[in-house]
Amino acid sequence: MPSSLPLEKESLTGAQKLHLAAKLARAYLSLWPAHPPAYYTAPATLGRAREEYADELQGGFLKWFGNRIAMRGKRVLDLGAGYGGRTVRYKELGAKHVVGLEISLPPTEEGNQFAQSRSADVSFLVGIGELLPFTDNSFDIICSYDVFEHVEKLEPVLAECRRVLAPRGTLYAVFPPFYHPTSSHFDGFVSKMTYANLLFRPKTLMQAAEFVLSERADGYRPSPLR
Repeated sequence: MPSSLPLEKESLTGAQKLHLAAKLARAYLSLWPAHPPAYYTAPATLGRAREEYADELQGGFLKWFGNRIAMRGKRVLDLGAGYGGRTVRYKELGAKHVVGLEISLPPTEEGNQFAQSRSADVSFLVGIGELLPFTDNSFDIICSYDVFEHVEKLEPVLAECRRVLAPRGTLYAVFPPFYHPTSSHFDGFVSKMTYANLLFRPKTLMQAAEFVLSERADGYRPSPLR
């Protein structure tokens, strides 16, 4: 009688599973491709900051609150400041002290350049919401526009916001619904396919998007983790 041989079970590593899932996600995203506008692929000097600034002149973030946010004399943190256009506008509305925080360096560099072009005393820093580089009670107002839908764990960010806000300080946040069909933010950049954010995990979508973008010649790459 032949001796029994142990069966070797083959299992995929976490990295292999992510790679396979990302390939599936890439196939899904490729069903309805989208391409970024020329504004992103070949932006003019300070173009993105100017675009944000122009939008804020029309109400932008503040209109969500009926333009009733009193900036004058306040210490303001723009959490997820983008390219700084809105941040500069907050200073022009009378804020005493304004800081913009972004997760990567290129937007903060553009923000600082734009602030200089407007003679606005605004500073931009690189940092993350889970570990804000400020002491307790540093701000009277925190503004956050289209940021929280990008945060993997929101509770630590909210805890940090509470820590750096002064007593009776206020967090003003606007963000697309987490479960909106296009809340993956790929529409206009990678794909117009809906509900990708519900079908795939964030890390899977990030790798799938990189697959798609690496196959193109438009030259657009988003800032890291943005």
